[in-house]
Amino acid sequence: YRSSTPSGYLEEHTIKYLSLFGSSGYGIDRKMLGAAPQGEIWIYDINNLDIQDNSLLRSNFISVLFHESAHTLHEERAYPPEYDKFSSLEYQKQDAFLYWTRTGQSSLRAGFVSDYASTDPDEDFAELFAYYLLDSDSEWQAKLKDADGRNRSDAQYTGRQIILAKVEIMKKYLRDEYAADLDAMRAEVQRRLALVGSMDFSQYPKGY
Repeated sequence: YRSSTPSGYLEEHTIKYLSLFGSSGYGIDRKMLGAAPQGEIWIYDINNLDIQDNSLLRSNFISVLFHESAHTLHEERAYPPEYDKFSSLEYQKQDAFLYWTRTGQSSLRAGFVSDYASTDPDEDFAELFAYYLLDSDSEWQAKLKDADGRNRSDAQYTGRQIILAKVEIMKKYLRDEYAADLDAMRAEVQRRLALVGSMDFSQYPKGY
C-alpha cells in the first residue's frame, strides 16, 4: 500500500485487527475462508497453511486478505451505484455456487470473475479487487478471453466488457475516495507475490 497510496492511508484505512483461526469457518450453506466483521479481518483454516504450496497459499489465504480488505473499504465509503447496475439481473445470492453449474452458463460471461462474485454487489466488488491484484497478466487475459461472450442473446454487453467496465469504476472510486492507484497497487502485489516462493520462513514458529 505504501507505494500506491498517500501518507496516512495505512493508519487510517487498513485493518487494525487480524484474527487467525486454526479450524475452518462455516456459514449456513458453505465453508468460509474469511470474514470482515466491523473492520476486522478473520482468516480461517490456518492449521492447513502450507507455505510450500503457492497455489493454496494464494487462493485460500493471500486472496482472502485482499478480498476482506476490499469489504472494509466499501463499508467505510460506498462505491458508485453504477457498479452493480451492469450485473443487477445476474446476482444469485445464496445460489451463487450452484446456479452456473446447474444452468450450464458461465459466470464470466455474466461479468463476474468467479462464481462467488455473483452472490451480490459487495462480494462482486471484493472478488474483483482480489483477482485483479493477484492474477498475473496471462491469467487476467485468459479470464477476459473466456468472458468474451454472452449467456443470453438479449444481453447488451459481453462478460469481458462488463468486467473491464467494473475495473474502471473501481479504479476511479479508489482514486477519488482514497487517492489510491489500483494499477500501482497491482504492480507491487505482483512483484511481491513472485518472491513468496523464495522467502525464508524458518524464523517463524512451525505451530503449537
